[in-house]
Amino acid sequence: MNMPPHNEWKPELYDDKLRFISVYGKDVVDLLRPQEGERILDLGCGTGDLTAQIAASGAHTEGIDKSADMIEQARRKYPTLPFICAQGQWVADYRRLRFSALKPG
Repeated sequence: MNMPPHNEWKPELYDDKLRFISVYGKDVVDLLRPQEGERILDLGCGTGDLTAQIAASGAHTEGIDKSADMIEQARRKYPTLPFICAQGQWVADYRRLRFSALKPG
């Protein structure tokens, strides 16, 4: 299957029409049971809602998404949390990524 080279996301539409993803994703956060001090990487973090929920547990989170628009929205919504625009397999400084868990989006 060939994917187009450009994958366009509209963050405002995502937050408005696809909010159910974050609502249903809360069950994943509950299963993850993040603990204070854990380092958790949220791959495909979108606009950051689940990253923020995980961070609320006291875990150190970092969100990664390949869409610059989604990361920009995540940074606006949650300015104190770290977000990286990258594809998970192409994180340049992978040696510093030592996490207790991964939460794929």
